[in-house]
Amino acid sequence: MKPRPAAKESPIGRVALKALLFAMALANLPAVAQDGPWNHRVLLATSDDGLNWVVQPQILAERASVPELFLDREGRPTILFVDASGAQEGIGAMQQEADGSWRRVKTNLRGVDPNVVRLADGTFRAYVKSGPDGSIATYASSDGLDWRPLGEVFRDARYRNATDPDVFETPAEWVMLVSLGPRLLRCTSKDGLSFTTDGTVLDLGGSVSDTVKVPGGWRTFFHVNADPRTGARMRIRSAFTADGRTWQVEEGDRVVPPPTGPASLGVADPAPVQLPSGAWLMAIKSFIGPPSPGPGQPVQPVSMQTHRVMSASSPDGLTWTRDEGVRLAPASVPCAINDGDQRVLLYFVQPPEQPGKPESVACAVSTDGLRFQPEPAFRIEGLSTLKAVDPSIVKDEAGRFRLYYLASNYPGDPAKGPNPHAVHLAVSDDGIRFRETGSVFEYPDLVDPDVFRLGDQWLMYAFARDATIIARSADGMRFAYEGVLSLPGWGTTAPVALPDGRLRLYAFDQRTRAGNAVRSFVSTDGINWTAEPGERLRANPNEQITDPFVIPWRGGYKMYFKSVAVTPQSAPGTFITGQPADIVLGAKGFNDSGGALLFNHPSGLASDGTSLLMTDRWNNRVLIWRTAPASNTAPDLVLGQPDFTGNDSGTGMHQLNWPGNVAITPDGRKIAVADTNNDRVLIWNGFPEHNGAPADIVLDLRHLSGPAPTPGPMPLGWPWGVWTDGRRFAVVATRGAAVLIWNSIPTRDNQPPDLVLRPEAAGTPRNITSDGESFFALSDHNNGEARRPGTMVWLDFPSHSDQPPAFIWPEWLKGSFTDDGKLVLAGSQSISVWNRKPLDAHTPPDVVLRPRSYRNGDGPDAVVAQGRLYVSNYNGNNVLVWNSLPERDDQPPDFALGSDHPEQDTWAENFFIHNPALATDGKSLFASSDFDRKLFVWRALPLESGVAPDVVINLPEGPWDSAVHNGKLALAGRRTVYLWHALPLNGEQPHAILTGRIGDVELRELTGVAMDASYFYLADRQANRIYVWEGVPGPTSQPKLALEMEGPGRISSDGNYLAAAPFEGHEILVWRVESLGRDNQPFRIGGRGMFNLPGDALAASGQFFVADRGNHRVHVWNRIQDAIDGKPADALLGAADPGDTRPGLGRNKLFMPGSLAWDGRNLWVGEFKFSGRILRFSPP
Repeated sequence: MKPRPAAKESPIGRVALKALLFAMALANLPAVAQDGPWNHRVLLATSDDGLNWVVQPQILAERASVPELFLDREGRPTILFVDASGAQEGIGAMQQEADGSWRRVKTNLRGVDPNVVRLADGTFRAYVKSGPDGSIATYASSDGLDWRPLGEVFRDARYRNATDPDVFETPAEWVMLVSLGPRLLRCTSKDGLSFTTDGTVLDLGGSVSDTVKVPGGWRTFFHVNADPRTGARMRIRSAFTADGRTWQVEEGDRVVPPPTGPASLGVADPAPVQLPSGAWLMAIKSFIGPPSPGPGQPVQPVSMQTHRVMSASSPDGLTWTRDEGVRLAPASVPCAINDGDQRVLLYFVQPPEQPGKPESVACAVSTDGLRFQPEPAFRIEGLSTLKAVDPSIVKDEAGRFRLYYLASNYPGDPAKGPNPHAVHLAVSDDGIRFRETGSVFEYPDLVDPDVFRLGDQWLMYAFARDATIIARSADGMRFAYEGVLSLPGWGTTAPVALPDGRLRLYAFDQRTRAGNAVRSFVSTDGINWTAEPGERLRANPNEQITDPFVIPWRGGYKMYFKSVAVTPQSAPGTFITGQPADIVLGAKGFNDSGGALLFNHPSGLASDGTSLLMTDRWNNRVLIWRTAPASNTAPDLVLGQPDFTGNDSGTGMHQLNWPGNVAITPDGRKIAVADTNNDRVLIWNGFPEHNGAPADIVLDLRHLSGPAPTPGPMPLGWPWGVWTDGRRFAVVATRGAAVLIWNSIPTRDNQPPDLVLRPEAAGTPRNITSDGESFFALSDHNNGEARRPGTMVWLDFPSHSDQPPAFIWPEWLKGSFTDDGKLVLAGSQSISVWNRKPLDAHTPPDVVLRPRSYRNGDGPDAVVAQGRLYVSNYNGNNVLVWNSLPERDDQPPDFALGSDHPEQDTWAENFFIHNPALATDGKSLFASSDFDRKLFVWRALPLESGVAPDVVINLPEGPWDSAVHNGKLALAGRRTVYLWHALPLNGEQPHAILTGRIGDVELRELTGVAMDASYFYLADRQANRIYVWEGVPGPTSQPKLALEMEGPGRISSDGNYLAAAPFEGHEILVWRVESLGRDNQPFRIGGRGMFNLPGDALAASGQFFVADRGNHRVHVWNRIQDAIDGKPADALLGAADPGDTRPGLGRNKLFMPGSLAWDGRNLWVGEFKFSGRILRFSPP
């Protein structure tokens, strides 16, 4: 008997849904920010002297960025640039003809941000950014178009945000300037093939430089970012150097944007060259639409200009009186130290002094605690990041000053920077001149660290993920996570030591926007705190107090705090980018897995014969049993999380983001995890000894797509599978349709593979099953021309890139070999056992298991450990276990991991939901599921996370969309419409079911439904139409009209606008309801470059929302007309900034948002396919 074909996963749109997910997996539709190469154009500027430039009106290339201009061997001007005009970004090229016109030419240069140097022998060398970790690579060419890779020339873990190399040669050395936000890092080399840096950073006022030889030295051109406070646009300036070591900024601007024309929005990315005639030519970048803030342009410090540091005094630490006046302004996040009762040193965050520079820690000094003078000598030598913020000051036992701070390379608000966030330490003898020693603690979303000593221990409080966490250290040099401080809703600073040995902690009320209070708490251990009666200080009615830092001072106490004048509450419906959600449904809660034995889509399994490892995919963790369990017992260890409760995703070496598979070497010494949504594989060189242990080695597939090892049509990424037999090592790159093979387990970060296997039939390959010698199976979700599940099998280990498989099974299969050579493979519907290795697709298995509770999907796997068979039950939410390898068909499992018995449905019991499609009337909430074929009803809008629905209604067909209006509810999917004439708050069945046809309209595949006071709408993706009826239709009702739209998906109407998302496309269509029947032409919003497979669109309360599913965020326009006019969104939910398109699990992250609902004040977002959360976002 052969393995049965794979089960179809969803009751609606099966073929189309596979195609949709296939497109997303291939990333043919790149996730693009609101500003990027797609919004850039390349133009020219000319000059007679290299100092005074005029921008030319001709556009050389649209959707093009970061140009590099040089003369080829024949003296022809040649431009290399980042080309975003196609489906994938790459390097484009053009050359100037003799008549002055420009033509596109081909180049094979890889990477981004090209910079070209002509060598003495007439050949060329190109430097490019080659990886996301700041690595720079170089290529060689004889003509400037045909390039061969020379390898990596620079990578420094301290400067992972390095971009835009600018290389030139002096008599003494080679110099490379790379951009760090608005600054330039100087690197040097003896031969131009290997660069290092001593950390010298140039503050010229701008970055993205290009340096050319001029009489007496070199001139470095760079752009200066726009200043939103003054309205100044991006412009180009210059600096001169005689030796490549020190620069002098030259007076004035070199290139300014003209008032009108194609470069009027700003000029940037200069690339000058001197022509044989002596005249100068410069390639520049400008913008097609209004640009977002550029690299290094601070967004958050604009509001920081309103922050002030004020103070209060107390004789006993309990009764406080505000001091008159302001201590410092503008200033933020104060901390202070009493230096022997002689002076107060006050450290704070000050806004940038000029546009393009970051905010930073500063210091002021006072001899009376009231009048402070800025200390100009304050500095942090060896600062390894773009900025240091959120300071905390303390003296050690030797009397040295220790300054702890949040170290960030993120150009905007550092709280929104990529994870993990890091706290660094700098030390000083005088409290003024500090030297950085390095990182002391890393944790996701960490801000505002406060460090203090308690006996022989050091403690750190830091705010992270809506809670204050505690970290502990023996010496204050390296901290480890301890737990959560049990003071929810209170923001803390470092406590004060009392004469009786206790600690007093001052904390501010985070929940009150204006007029909030400061209270105090006491403790003996720094962990457990007891509130003291009364308030210590209260803010004025139009003020908010934060960061109250208290020090003893001359027999009493001083409190220094941040004061912010509070503006009126934002209007309802106004959101801000990156804001957290406040409620989650379809989950236990935020960052709450439900415990060690509540799984959420277990997928990969691995064993060394003794231990058992399992990827708990939707919980972003790997669970480890040191000895494979004989019953439903809790695991011993967890990777990816600090404990068994958390499940947020992250990017640190100790974190995971939707891990797909795990492998362990036969000797149990090394572990590898496919960290799918982080586009990487992590390797542990030793068996972990504690929860959350960080990996030792990272293989970033985006880096491995870079210049040399893996040329191909698509960058590598989204690894689902990882495999090793202890000798060889293999990784499946689902994006890129490749298998990366190493002849031995990698021993260094981003070690290139020895072979890249690219099967011709591969679509989105997933997992590997192999004995390491004569059997190598690669499962594939979209195999061959039919794009159906399949498993390709090689009967020897692949040895060349295009080696074809020996045969293909028509099912997605994954498993392992037993010690005696038997093969066990799990599929979508069954588990198969071969007593001998099959040599063709027709050899039937000896045993086939079809447990009643087996509901697999995207995570089949099977492994034998301690003589027991363990099989992941992906959609069943548990692991099925047989106490011995089954010897007869349909032998039932003996027990399960993750459930009390194999048939228990923990998914349904916990009210988890697949693909929730949302609707609300402002009082109740409805979520239908096509996968679960259910309707979930909350009679009242939930006010807290994890609330179970009041009613669950089972449905015969799975609905794809839902709508509520005027007390009526409609669901639509496949060929069926369900209608309730009154809301089913008590589980009522539909009042009417319309199937197959309404009037003369054949219902083919319904993907959208909407209602308003005038019309009832149905979207049919196979008919390419949206049908419109006057009122709710009956079986024989004829539509008033039909709107043409290719492949419509979910639709919505607020009575003013009808909005339609595509089922698979990139463009939102919007019609004015009042014009229907007279003018059926829609407005078109977005398209490729703005949206990536949007799943839903919603007009509500004058606003407009789009669920940008493939970019994992929701666009919010405060006015729908702005969206229609093509303006960028006012806010992005689920993203830290316009460039953030990484999926994730957390309060401020989204994973494939696919459905939207508006309750009159709050936005509800339902996630799709790979996550099932329902999140509520409320305006701040």
